Amino acid sequence: MVCLGACVAMITNEYLYFQFPDANIDVARMGSYVISGIGFLGAGSIIKDGFRVRGLTTAAGLWVVACLGVAVGAGFYWAALFGGLVVFMVLVLLKLMESKFISGRNRTEIELRIKNTPETMAEVMTDIGKAGVSVKDIDIQSTDKKWTEVIIYTTITNKLAMDRLKESLKKREDVKVISIEIVK
Repeated sequence: MVCLGACVAMITNEYLYFQFPDANIDVARMGSYVISGIGFLGAGSIIKDGFRVRGLTTAAGLWVVACLGVAVGAGFYWAALFGGLVVFMVLVLLKLMESKFISGRNRTEIELRIKNTPETMAEVMTDIGKAGVSVKDIDIQSTDKKWTEVIIYTTITNKLAMDRLKESLKKREDVKVISIEIVK
């Protein structure tokens, strides 16, 4: 729809240019408005969720599809075809690389009940770091006066780090381990 809309805007602009040759019409104006407008729309698709930022690929995809639509609308078919193929290849290749090299590592969700004090959370995070585990995100599920339930998303690269982390958490009286689950 974005590509079609950009294409129609550009074709309409060219139509106006040729339909009214005496008018002072800038052929690139409508295309530039499409690109900046879609950039604004794409920025709205970017969402910060905790420590994660989502929607960057969606925003870039919206913008590039609008650019391809402008190219088609302007009659620059080879550039649009080549650009579309490059975009497709980048998205497919990067997804394959991500699944092989990044997502292939063991992602672990650690669900804990932690005593509701700031120093306890800091100490738990220090213990996780000392175990050699990299924290990717923290999701606070619920809090009451005494306890806070959290899910800590990590990337654990080896069994030794997992064992050290389990031992470290079991020793603490101010932490209750609900579950440690490896997600593939």
